[in-house]
Amino acid sequence: MWALDVCRLYVCFLAVGVSPPAVPLIIIYTVGILISLLPLLPGSLGLREGILVGLFAVAGIGADYVMAASVVDRIASYFAPTIIGFLAALYYGRYIMAPGD
Repeated sequence: MWALDVCRLYVCFLAVGVSPPAVPLIIIYTVGILISLLPLLPGSLGLREGILVGLFAVAGIGADYVMAASVVDRIASYFAPTIIGFLAALYYGRYIMAPGD
């Protein structure tokens, strides 16, 4: 699953016009996820993004690109499954609510 998450982040970087090196991307993403698991803030409010910006700065990628890729990643990882789940609930809800089954 983490491999797919890293691939998603890589595609998000490509979407904003940056091609990050693979090994630092894997290491930085893993560190960002592990630190965001600490219960410091509810929902890790910006903690993951701040860590990604700081660590990718060391790798030579500007903060504006990292933040843009992170926002695209958040949209892809939160809103897309929510929309797909909503559509699935509507689809399967019709069968549950259908009379005569």
